[in-house]
Amino acid sequence: MSQQDPSTPPAELIDEQGNVNFGSFLGPIERLNLERFDYTRLGRWPWTASQAGASKLLKRWQFVGAMDENMVLGAAVVNLHYLGSGFAYAFDRRTNKITEFNLKKPLAKNTQFSASPIDGESSIGKGKSRICARNTIVDGSRALSVDFGDALRGEIVYREPGSGVSTVSRQSMYGFHYTYKSAGLPVEGRVSVNGEEYVFSKNALALLDWTASTPPRQ
Repeated sequence: MSQQDPSTPPAELIDEQGNVNFGSFLGPIERLNLERFDYTRLGRWPWTASQAGASKLLKRWQFVGAMDENMVLGAAVVNLHYLGSGFAYAFDRRTNKITEFNLKKPLAKNTQFSASPIDGESSIGKGKSRICARNTIVDGSRALSVDFGDALRGEIVYREPGSGVSTVSRQSMYGFHYTYKSAGLPVEGRVSVNGEEYVFSKNALALLDWTASTPPRQ
C-alpha cells in the first residue's frame, strides 16, 4: 500500500497493482479505478467466491445539502448493488416543519452513481419522482435537483471556491473507505413545498459528502 504527500491528491485511488493510496489530501481524487481492487480479499463468503460477486461489496453514497436562515434542503443517493436508495427533505426553520420522501429500488434499478466526486451524476428515480446530484463541474458549479411533484421540489447550484478534503482509510483488515467532503459552499436555488416556493438567501451555504467504501456487514 502506498502513501502520498498529505497535501496533494494522488492521480488515482487504486493504482495499477491494485493498491490503495491511503491518506488525507486537499481536493478530490479524480480517477478512482475502483475495478482494480481485489474485492475477494475481503473474505466474506459467499460473496468473495468470485471477483464478480465480491465487487458487489463496494457501497457508494452521496449527500448534498443547502441551508440558510429559514430553510434546509437535503438529499442523498445510495447504491448498494442489491438496493438503490435515496431520500430528500426540506426543513422549514420558521415553522419547524419537515417534508420528506424516500425511494427504494431493488437491485439498484434506475440508480446511477458518478465515477468520482467531480465526474458524472448520482441519481435515483421511481415513477415521476427523482433525485439527481450532478457532480460534473459546469461553469464552475455542481447542481442538485429534487422532484417529488407539488409536494417537494428543489433546484440548487453550488460552487466550490477552495478545496474539500479527501480521506482514504483502512476498512477492517483489507478494505478501504474513501470519502470526499466539502462544506461552506456558496449556493443559489429554490425549494417548493406543497406549492409554496422559497428562494435561498445570499447567506445560503451548501455541503457535499461523496463516499465509496467496503464497510463490514456489522
